[in-house]
Amino acid sequence: MTNRHSKISINIFLIKINRMKTKAFIMATLVCSSFVFMSCDDDDDKFTPESIVTKAFDTKYPDAQRVSWENEAGYVKAEFYTGSYEAEAWFDPQGNWMLTETDLPYNAPNRKKQFRVKPIR
Repeated sequence: MTNRHSKISINIFLIKINRMKTKAFIMATLVCSSFVFMSCDDDDDKFTPESIVTKAFDTKYPDAQRVSWENEAGYVKAEFYTGSYEAEAWFDPQGNWMLTETDLPYNAPNRKKQFRVKPIR
């Protein structure tokens, strides 16, 4: 009898260990996935450019709406809406305009891609 009871208790013990391993694996997976989502956070949410850049932007795009700013690759990027189109304007830290990219919807009347790039001196 004792041999049979010891086998049952060992089996119960192994089942409990397997459940604990499963729970530990699930917890580790959740912790790791939370780090992945935290790494996707946008760190530039509160970025405010120098006043020289904002003045240059306001001069070039007086009708811009919903403007948000980012610091990207040493340049200051403004994401904004002009009319019904979304656009990005890039400036250097001294307020000089570098380029503008406008996202046109598929059914836009003037679908040609127009790029205005300032030549490098």
